[in-house]
Amino acid sequence: MNKSAIELSVNFIVIVIISLIVFGMGIYLVNMFFGGAEKIKKDVDAETKNKITELLDDGSRIAIPFDRLVIKKSSSDVFGVGVLNILDSDATFAITLTPSIYVNSRGERSPDWPTGSNVLLPAITPIEIKVNEREVFRVPVRVDRGTPSGTYVINVFIDQYSSELYKLYVIVPA
Repeated sequence: MNKSAIELSVNFIVIVIISLIVFGMGIYLVNMFFGGAEKIKKDVDAETKNKITELLDDGSRIAIPFDRLVIKKSSSDVFGVGVLNILDSDATFAITLTPSIYVNSRGERSPDWPTGSNVLLPAITPIEIKVNEREVFRVPVRVDRGTPSGTYVINVFIDQYSSELYKLYVIVPA
């Protein structure tokens, strides 16, 4: 058998093995990176819940620790809204979200959101809350591609506490 043919086969096998090792290390690093990002997201959620608990402990019926989020186009994020039931009995609480005003990047206000704005406000599932108990509502907001830059103001109504209106601000950068 030709010595150069064997040498070529051995070189090919060595290159394949090295390539597989490098590929495996790449997959490992990607998993470590994205796994770490998910862990950070859970920590932020826990931090938000802790902040809501602190705010509700002072007797507030509604707690929104962070009412402003910067959300890039084609992305989403979550607001946390804490509710404390101070009614005389267990009750089902529902949150209703409605578009309020829009402020463009030049600071001009409009009572209506612009045509083509795709800030998606989902329906929030009502939650049964026992007397003197608290719950945290997750309010996801998605901004689609093509949404004009600016600040979108969202009205938040909690049905059992209908006399109060809260605002959330979604800032869409250019």
